[in-house]
Amino acid sequence: MIKLLVLPPGINLVLLLFVGILWFKRRTMALFLLIVTFLLTYCLATPFVANKLLQHLESGFQPLDISDNSQLHAEAVVVLGAGRHSQAAEFSGEDAPSALGLERMLYAAHLVKQLQLPLAAAGGAVFDPEMESEASIMGRYFLEYFHIITRWQEGGSRNTWENAINSGREFGNQVSTILLVTHAWHMKRAKACFEKAGFTVIPAPTRFTSDSLPVALSFIPSASALSKSTYALHEYIGILWYRLVYF
Repeated sequence: MIKLLVLPPGINLVLLLFVGILWFKRRTMALFLLIVTFLLTYCLATPFVANKLLQHLESGFQPLDISDNSQLHAEAVVVLGAGRHSQAAEFSGEDAPSALGLERMLYAAHLVKQLQLPLAAAGGAVFDPEMESEASIMGRYFLEYFHIITRWQEGGSRNTWENAINSGREFGNQVSTILLVTHAWHMKRAKACFEKAGFTVIPAPTRFTSDSLPVALSFIPSASALSKSTYALHEYIGILWYRLVYF
């Protein structure tokens, strides 16, 4: 609940609420908050700002070079879940991987087939432990659409930290060096979690952010840019929170 209030558009609505409360008693303060809210909303909704926020998170990571796989020494590919499409009508009401999850799965499948490594999927049921886990959903889709068996399914986690800790328990002594697949903007936190859990991590980031728009268009606000900014801010807050709580 708190996360929904500190990230866009929740934080923007909270600021507007304060503007309304202050308008009749402290109009100068209300006007100041209104200007801040407008500027914050505009900046976060521009592709220029959204891309810069994501690219800063991605800095330090490069696409994985698998041309010489003898240098990788990995024992498994681990792909992290990224939510679900609940009760997908087009799939007979079964849960399906989210769009972000499918992006990670596509790259994980590519690595598994190119490197001939076993696959592990990590992701639980965040809101209801009785639901099918994200790992199980990914396992179904890997088998049906990529013809890949998921050897390990870690389905008890609620966040990235638990992905790492529970994966260690799932592997036992079988795996110590992994290719970790997640979005490039999520890799910094994910890598730190798995290293803290005792793994040697070879980052395998996917979906790097690119500046594909002309400069002039990058300052025109859009819903997709605001969504990107939300992912980025969620990650910055997550990194700070994990440093305070886990690391």
